[in-house]
Amino acid sequence: MTSTILALLLAAGLKVGDKAPDFTLPDTEGKPVTLSKLLAQGPVILAFYPKAFTSGCTKQNSNFRDKYAEVRAEVDAEAAAELALPPPANRAPSPPVVDAAPVSRDGAYLAWRSTSVIDQKQEGYVGAYIRLRLGDATCEEMRAIGRIADELGDGTVRLTIDQNILLPWVDKRSVPALYARLSAAGLARQDLHTVRDVTSCQGADTCNLAVT
Repeated sequence: MTSTILALLLAAGLKVGDKAPDFTLPDTEGKPVTLSKLLAQGPVILAFYPKAFTSGCTKQNSNFRDKYAEVRAEVDAEAAAELALPPPANRAPSPPVVDAAPVSRDGAYLAWRSTSVIDQKQEGYVGAYIRLRLGDATCEEMRAIGRIADELGDGTVRLTIDQNILLPWVDKRSVPALYARLSAAGLARQDLHTVRDVTSCQGADTCNLAVT
């Protein structure tokens, strides 16, 4: 198999840095092996040597094995770094925001505040729930939540186990302004933690077996 591969590569006129052409050849057990299928599983080393089980060729192939271990360790370290949680924002909460034309404290506002706003243990601050329909949010809604968190909170949000969003570190004096901005974005929804606040299977949009 080795001589056949070498002949194919030489016939293709390959130079250093060129991409190896795809091929299918039998392995030592007679089973077909395709280069593209091997590459789909990970990096592949094509090694050519004059004679198997000799000291020189054994040393060269051992070097490939050791080099693979080094490269794999680098890849694993890079993947682990990407999975690490980012450091906390460590940003002070925003100062209170009081709109020049405060929102009317009508029944809708009071109903929203009574179910969606909770006191934090830190004096003077509250957290506000944002109810998502079936746990979904559009790009526009997420951008709006980001702007609101930056203006009225500490720039962070929390994802809850019931597929909603919690906006922490809101000054109590900013709650009317928060309601106004959530209303403008269509996010000042009521019925939090009720039968209307449905938790949905993540595959409900794509899987026929998904249940709510």
